[in-house]
Amino acid sequence: MNSDQSKIGTSLTPVIQNEYHNNSALDEFHVISQSKIGKYEALRYRYLKEHKQRLFLELFFQDKLGEHLRTVEQSARNRLDQIMRCLLARHPAPDPKTSPLTWVWHMNQLKEQAHAIVVSELIYN
Repeated sequence: MNSDQSKIGTSLTPVIQNEYHNNSALDEFHVISQSKIGKYEALRYRYLKEHKQRLFLELFFQDKLGEHLRTVEQSARNRLDQIMRCLLARHPAPDPKTSPLTWVWHMNQLKEQAHAIVVSELIYN
């Protein structure tokens, strides 16, 4: 044992090792196929893992994390469609046949606004 370890004490070392080991074990055991996961599922998973660790672990160990993520994905997609319809009613898009680039720009702007709303309401909540 070197002098740095003796200053820290032996009681802290196992705690740090166990926390590291448990986090890496979670990553190994909870593998989500990237081809099957949705955009909002991935955002919610990352948010829970990084900022709501207690809830993440609770859902994980109760084997409800996948169900929770699928529910969030479905809710987010439904909400996105609903918001897009409302935004299009308030701000109609130009005719795509006469000005296709303006139409694409307009639709991208609306989609970005809707995405920001969905993320704040359902993902980071």
